[in-house]
Amino acid sequence: MKNYKNLIKVIIFIFIFCILWHITFKILWGENTALSYFYEEKENTIDVAYVGASNVYVYFNTTLAYNEYGFTTYNIATDSQPFVYIKYLLKEIQKYQKPKLYIIDITRIISNPDYYDENSIRKLIDSMKKSYNQYEALTSVLDYLEMPNEERVNYYFSFLLYHNRWEDFKGKSLTENTNLYKGFQTKNYNFNIKPQKKILWNNDSSIKVTDKNKEVLLDLLEYINDNNLNVLFTIPCRTFNATEMSKLNDATKIINKYDYQVINFNQNDSYIDYSNDLYNPNHLNIYGSTKFTLYFAKYLDNIYNLPDHRNDEKYSSWVEEYNRFKSKYEQKTNNNFEALVKEYKEKYNF
Repeated sequence: MKNYKNLIKVIIFIFIFCILWHITFKILWGENTALSYFYEEKENTIDVAYVGASNVYVYFNTTLAYNEYGFTTYNIATDSQPFVYIKYLLKEIQKYQKPKLYIIDITRIISNPDYYDENSIRKLIDSMKKSYNQYEALTSVLDYLEMPNEERVNYYFSFLLYHNRWEDFKGKSLTENTNLYKGFQTKNYNFNIKPQKKILWNNDSSIKVTDKNKEVLLDLLEYINDNNLNVLFTIPCRTFNATEMSKLNDATKIINKYDYQVINFNQNDSYIDYSNDLYNPNHLNIYGSTKFTLYFAKYLDNIYNLPDHRNDEKYSSWVEEYNRFKSKYEQKTNNNFEALVKEYKEKYNF
C-alpha cells in the first residue's frame, strides 16, 4: 500500500513538473508569433484569416483595413513558412474562430525542401498549442523534408534544443511583441526604401511545380473542398524571377481547376512605385504595404460583404492597435499616417 501511495505521488509530481516546465518554456523560450497572439483574440471575432509567409505579415495592415472598413483580418504567417503547414493552420484556426473567408498566399509552393531552415520549421510549430493537430503538422513537414529519425526528436521536444538558453535571458519581457499589430508586423527594415526594377509578369510561361509540392497543394485543395471553406488564393506583388513566375502559373492552373480564384497582384500593381515602395526585392515597405492594404481591403469589402464592427465595443482592441501602429509610424517617420492614407486614396482612387 505504501509503495502504491509513493507511485501516485511520483506520477503527480511528474505531471505538475511537466505543466510548470511547459509554462516556463513558453515564457522564456517559446516563439512569439502572430499565432501566439491569435489565441488571445475573443472567440469568433475574426472575419478573415490571412495565412502564408512573410509576404502576408508585412503586406496587409490589418488595423488599417479595420479602420477603413470595420472588418477584422488576422495575419497568421511566419518567415519562410513551409506550405505544407497551411492545411494544419486552417484546422487550428477553426478551433477558435469562424472566419467568413480564408486567404492563402501561395508563394512558398515554389520552394524546394532545401529552401527551409530550422527557423522556418520551428517558428510556427513552437508557437502552436500542444495538440494532435500540432503533432500532425510537425510530422507532415518533417516527412516532407525527409528528416532523418535521429534529428526529429529535437523538433518534437523543443526544450532539448533550448535548455541552455537560460543565460541568454536578461529579464526582458519575451511575452510581448510590440512589432505585431493583429498579425501585421513592422520592424525597422519595413521603413527602408530600396529601389527595385519592376519585372513584368509572363503569363505564357509554365514550369511545373515539383511532384512533392503538387501533392501538398492537392491535399490542401481536397481538405478545403471537404470542409466547404471559403478560400481566396493570392500571389504577392514583388520581383519574382522567370522560374518563380512559371511555377506560380502552374500552381494557379491547378487551383483554378478546383474552381478557386487566384489573385496575382503583379498583374494589377500600377499603384506600386518600384523605386519607393519596397525594402528589398521580395517585400513591400511600409509605404507599399499601406497602398496594398487600401487596394485589397477595398476589394474584399466590395466582393465579400464583410461586417462593419467599428461601432461595437467588443472590437475596441482593434482601435487601440490601430492607434498604436499610427504612433509607431509617426515616431519612425515624423509624418502623419492618416495624411499619407488620405494622399494615397485621392491619388489612386482607393
